[in-house]
Order: sequence, then structure tokens, then C-alpha cells
Amino acid sequence: MAEYIAPLDLKNIFLNIFAGSQEVFMGLFFIGISVLAGLFKMPNSVFLMMVGLAGIILYNWFGGGLYIIIILITGIIVFSAISNIVKR
Repeated sequence: MAEYIAPLDLKNIFLNIFAGSQEVFMGLFFIGISVLAGLFKMPNSVFLMMVGLAGIILYNWFGGGLYIIIILITGIIVFSAISNIVKR
């Protein structure tokens, strides 16, 4: 049976329907930002500032300190890999 979803309940839509859980959403969010930044050839300083601010916002929203640090490091690795591939 279908459940009612409020049209602008973005937290419920993104977390529970698209990603499945908070941890998966944070991982997909940081990897998505890293891929887009690498494809658009953003400077490292701009990317680090953007990912740092997103990390602070998500930490305050969800909590879970060690997981945020691991995802930030993964995002930085994905960014450097994608930006090296695009530069070639």
C-alpha cells in the first residue's frame, strides 16, 4: 500500500526514499559533489571550502563525527582522481 509523502518534505524524500538511510545519503552527497567539482575543474581551495561547509552542515543535521571524516577523505580522493582524469 502506498504512503503519503508531503511535496516539500525534502528530508524524507532524499533520505528515506532515494538513499535509504542517513549514512548512504551523506556518502552519495559527498561523492556527487566531488565528481561534479572534478568535472567542472574547480580549484582545490574552492572545493575544500565547499566540502568543509557541507560537512559542517551535515554534521549538525545528522551527527556522527567519525563517519563524516571518512566521507570527507573519500570525497577528496574522488575529486583528485576525477580532476586528473578530466585534465588528460
